Amino acid sequence: MHRSGCVCFPQIKTDIDLDTDRFHDILLHTYATYVGRGHWFEADPRYIRIGYSWDTSEKLQKGLGNIVKAVDKARAPAY
Repeated sequence: MHRSGCVCFPQIKTDIDLDTDRFHDILLHTYATYVGRGHWFEADPRYIRIGYSWDTSEKLQKGLGNIVKAVDKARAPAY
């Protein structure tokens, strides 16, 4: 049986001062959540590929929440 999934390719807003390398590091190592980096697809690093064919909606919601948390932690500090 072949299973397929869905993906999306959103962009983190450009008005957010963000270190994209730090974002990916935090997302993976702090939240154990993995997305495809935009540069893998010849796109701006603010783009991320998200697979979302999870077996439960709770897992998808947790992953999306982790992305938001990682963006917040990777923002450049305001001076």
